[in-house]
Amino acid sequence: MNSKQIVVFSEENDISTIDVMKYCKIAGCDFNRINSDDKALKIYISKEDVKITTTFDTFHIDKNSICWFRRAEIPSVYIKYQNKNSLQDSIDIFNFIEHKQTFNALKLWVKHNCKYSSDLLVDKFNKVDVLLKASEIGIQVPEWIVTDEKEFALKFAKKYEFVACKPFCLFFFQDKNATYKNLTEKLQFADIEAFQDCFIPRFFQQYIDKKYELRSFYFHGKFFTYAILSQHNANTMIDFRNYDNDKPNRCIPFVLRNDYCAKLNLLMQKLNLDTGSCDIMVDKNDNYYFLEINPVGQFGYGSFICNENIEKFIANYLMQDL
Repeated sequence: MNSKQIVVFSEENDISTIDVMKYCKIAGCDFNRINSDDKALKIYISKEDVKITTTFDTFHIDKNSICWFRRAEIPSVYIKYQNKNSLQDSIDIFNFIEHKQTFNALKLWVKHNCKYSSDLLVDKFNKVDVLLKASEIGIQVPEWIVTDEKEFALKFAKKYEFVACKPFCLFFFQDKNATYKNLTEKLQFADIEAFQDCFIPRFFQQYIDKKYELRSFYFHGKFFTYAILSQHNANTMIDFRNYDNDKPNRCIPFVLRNDYCAKLNLLMQKLNLDTGSCDIMVDKNDNYYFLEINPVGQFGYGSFICNENIEKFIANYLMQDL
């Protein structure tokens, strides 16, 4: 294969990937897609090239390929020990690790040989690392601790009227009747007094009484930012991800200060990220508090609500070298 092509690494139901690919298709651009959750996925890797078989197609990746890693992680395996014997549990874990390492080998081959965007090993990305690097370059962050002991959580909570308790990652719990998710909680000292002496490690943060919050999607040096007016809705006041579908938050385009963009851009460079969604809280005195980066954050909602057309921008970036 001598002609250049776009190869997209994603997962089957990611809407943002579909929208970006629509712009490529409208422009008459050829592309291939690899879904990490495709059960028919087959991978061949050699020094010279890569052969991929998916549910829909078979194709090669070579040094002319332009690759975009949108969502590209092998789904985790969950072992139900009560239903299997220990040998079968071990075999399932071994098979999962082998598939994951093969997929990672594919991504590393692309890194060595192709033009690529947005590669990330999510399991090596950590909120604490982000906050430490942000502080090093002068970006204001709320005070925080990580602990699994009530003693230290209480000492931290004494400093503030309220603290925020956050998970390191958003996780969905499902049973037959409902789906649950772990969101940010607003706690007082008395709430933490009711904790057991030791508990699952938790991330505690100074609670910011917000005026509004900002979501800024970053892609190769450009920021697409919008303000989320979530503070007057009881559902979304603490965590806007607790969406109110009956009364959605108002979102409006927002322009970040140039000096703040420069600091965020430096932070992305330090983290070796060329894309990600930055979450920022703005308090009643207009102070900015940087919270975190989601390296594979959704951008479709902000793109649609604020007429940013991020999908077209990404498509044009991918097609510029064809």
